[in-house]
Amino acid sequence: MSRKVMVVDDVSLNVRMLEDILKNDYIVLTAQSGEEALGYLKKITPDLILLDNTMKGMSGFDVLRVMRKDSVLKSIPVILLSSNEDDSVEIDSLEEGAVDFIRRPYRAKCVQQRVKTHIELADYRKNLEQVISQRSKQIDRMENAFMQCLGELVEFRSGESGNHIVRTTLYCEALAMELRDGYPYENEVTEWFMEDLKKAAPLHDIGKIGVRDQLLICEDELTIEEKGELEEHTLIGEEILSRLIENAIIKGYLRMAKDLAASHHENYDGTGYPKHLIGMEIPLIGRIMSIADTYDTLRAFSHRREPMGHEEACQVIFSGTGTKFDPILVQAFRAVNIQFDDIFQDYGEES
Repeated sequence: MSRKVMVVDDVSLNVRMLEDILKNDYIVLTAQSGEEALGYLKKITPDLILLDNTMKGMSGFDVLRVMRKDSVLKSIPVILLSSNEDDSVEIDSLEEGAVDFIRRPYRAKCVQQRVKTHIELADYRKNLEQVISQRSKQIDRMENAFMQCLGELVEFRSGESGNHIVRTTLYCEALAMELRDGYPYENEVTEWFMEDLKKAAPLHDIGKIGVRDQLLICEDELTIEEKGELEEHTLIGEEILSRLIENAIIKGYLRMAKDLAASHHENYDGTGYPKHLIGMEIPLIGRIMSIADTYDTLRAFSHRREPMGHEEACQVIFSGTGTKFDPILVQAFRAVNIQFDDIFQDYGEES
């Protein structure tokens, strides 16, 4: 594949000299001003640019500054050209983003070798970025699978369906997506927030690993002491995830998971547990999971009570506005509650 090199200079003789030096190895594109070059760059992407610094109108530095602000153009290697003997010009060129600096008069072999080297370096960087991206995606998939299995292990010990993890994660996603549509929390629910949520949500009950089996599978009503012991799973989960964070390379979603494990049983009015947080003291992810977990608990099979239908479960959540649940999140839930029912139907206990 023929590589493209763009030569940008307002002196025709300089352009022809570089064309003669490079034409046997590259497709040479030419522009006689910075403005003309930027116009071409909207249509084509050369593999390298040779850019004169002392043109009339836009200088080479001006062109470099424009390129650095563009996500595509900033990756094109630029070698700045000049007749100036002052070393500060070369330093300024590199600081502005040029990969190299060539002084006139041109030495053909030097120009050829530098162009070849910088195109090869750019190729190497692109290939390395692709490899890193692929490996990152593989690691991400492995982490997601591990965390999903860890969450399902907790549910298995509790005698619950592993689909509880799937459903609550999907409920949280639906609620968070709705918050991005003009709600007061929309600036908090970024793309990063959504990505971390998908990984963190399956770990909300990880602290149950430290709770006695007898409490998790008990079919009778728990005593006050037993309820207190079961409630400790929030603090156990927070401690487990704090230790994971200390040794993890990627910490973002683990920090969210730690907040979630500790706060998903807090109530908006401060009557929840374990820390009796009030209102905005409760992390947003905890307030979101509070609705998701409550809805699923009401709908799912339990030895201690009959499961509710969708409408009845919704009424319980509506009635908890301002006491158990954040009023803004209840408003969002009203908008997406049909999605909750669809998720439950798609990933029900028998699925």
